[in-house]
Formats: sequence, C-alpha cells, structure tokens
Amino acid sequence: MTVDSLDVRVKAGEEHVQWVVNVDATPVPNFIWYDKSHGEIKPQNSMKYKIEEHKGKTQITLIINKISIHDAGTYEFRAFNDKVEKTLNLTLTVTGIYIYIVCVCVCVCRSRCRCSKSHESIKNFTG
Repeated sequence: MTVDSLDVRVKAGEEHVQWVVNVDATPVPNFIWYDKSHGEIKPQNSMKYKIEEHKGKTQITLIINKISIHDAGTYEFRAFNDKVEKTLNLTLTVTGIYIYIVCVCVCVCRSRCRCSKSHESIKNFTG
C-alpha cells in the first residue's frame, strides 16, 4: 500500500482534508476506515465524511469535511482479503484557537433562569 502522507497538519476552518491510499492486492481487497475514536466510518448520509473508490477499488480516498479542532487524532485504514490484512495509521493534526459557548442562560424578568449546554463555535482564530 502507498499513501500520499501518513501525517497531515491543517488549520481549523479548512474546507476539507483527504488521504488517498493506493492498494495493490490480488484478490481485490475489502477496506474499512476508522475514525479517531476507533469507530467505523460509514459515510452514508454524512456531511462530515466521504469515501471514494477509484481504479477498481485500488485507490481509496477518505475526505473529512469542514475541519475543526475536534477532528484531530489518528485515523486507521484497513485493507483485507482472504489472504492478508494490512493496516495504516494516519494522523491528523489541527491547528488554531477556538472559543466555544459552553452554557447559554436565558433569564426573564429577573426570575428563573434556564441554562443549556452548547458547543457552537462563536469565533475561530486560526494561527
């Protein structure tokens, strides 16, 4: 297997990052991508991940969209057939500084306040 680069460094806020893995195997292998939490990436109906197959399943691309600091970590590509299994670990480093809203409180007429947690990014300073 060959890959463009095992370690990628990108600024938070980038539109996407991608890894292209070229696989040379007989018989043609199956493959699985795993995210940084070791969960299988299933891009169906996902805005975050996209997996593309080219050249008869010998070139597989993982695209991660809308990069945030939360995407940083080690991803895994596993290719296997009935003869052999190979694994690649690919590291994504995300740089930048974020400010997050941690809690939003709404008070009406100085009476009870209700707070709810939020993880919405309000400002992104990339550096």
